[in-house]
Amino acid sequence: MTFKGTKKTIPEIAGNEAVRGYYADSLARNNLANQAITIIDQMATASPHSLYTKWMLLLKYGLLHDRDRLFQEITEDFQKNMRGRGGGYWVAVPLALVGSIKEAIDWLEYDVRWFHNYPFLAEKDPFLANVRGEPRFRKLMERVKKEWEEFEV
Repeated sequence: MTFKGTKKTIPEIAGNEAVRGYYADSLARNNLANQAITIIDQMATASPHSLYTKWMLLLKYGLLHDRDRLFQEITEDFQKNMRGRGGGYWVAVPLALVGSIKEAIDWLEYDVRWFHNYPFLAEKDPFLANVRGEPRFRKLMERVKKEWEEFEV
């Protein structure tokens, strides 16, 4: 994607890792995992301590089905820092991708306090496809659906 009046792409313009992370995530969701991983590797070099880099490294290991590296990144300190930040979804996705269903749902249960996009979680997110049949997930989605329907702007 280029911006009007420039030939620069999002990663070239974006000075912050959040935009680069969302760009990598978008690439991955559009079946461009190799391109996403390239962006993630660039993030890891440029900003190794950024929270967005950390989230995207988790996604990388999920996409590569590298369970060992994924769990190495989810340290006790990382877990403590994540609690209360509303970023559990970004931990749940790679866990789901490597088949760690219980752990993925654990993070989703914690995270739905901040993230209530029922249609996306329950039906649309391709990275959560393998958790949708789980009874705990279905029960969680009942709660999320109720909160989604009751949400007022």
